[in-house]
Amino acid sequence: MKDVLLSGYLAVLSFQDIKQKKVSLWLLLAGVIGGVCYAIVQQRGFRVLGDILPGTLMCMMILLAPKALGIGDGIVGVIYGLFYGWRSTCVCLMLAFGLTVIVGVTLCIGRSGRRIQIPFIPFLMAVHVGMYLGKG
Repeated sequence: MKDVLLSGYLAVLSFQDIKQKKVSLWLLLAGVIGGVCYAIVQQRGFRVLGDILPGTLMCMMILLAPKALGIGDGIVGVIYGLFYGWRSTCVCLMLAFGLTVIVGVTLCIGRSGRRIQIPFIPFLMAVHVGMYLGKG
């Protein structure tokens, strides 16, 4: 059930990310609250600090290089960790980054140095769907 709910949540964020190049603070806050509630129900205790580590590190990297990604992308990484733990979050983020790079390089071929913006959350959603809904 959480796979389907998170897929829907990521789909809404993806749509916003594609259309507006940013995501709603309220949707991010709702995701954090939902993730914290889920972690409490699962009684994960202090393990949750490790689970949010990949997303937290991503947020720190974004603060150091703000033009690469938006802080909302890092917060979505934290939310993902709250639901799936640090291992799955690392795998999902790495695959999503890889997919983004492949698409980005493909789009840049033939463009003479023009900068393009590629939303990250749709790639995260695609990897999530592939990892969790395709396991069935």
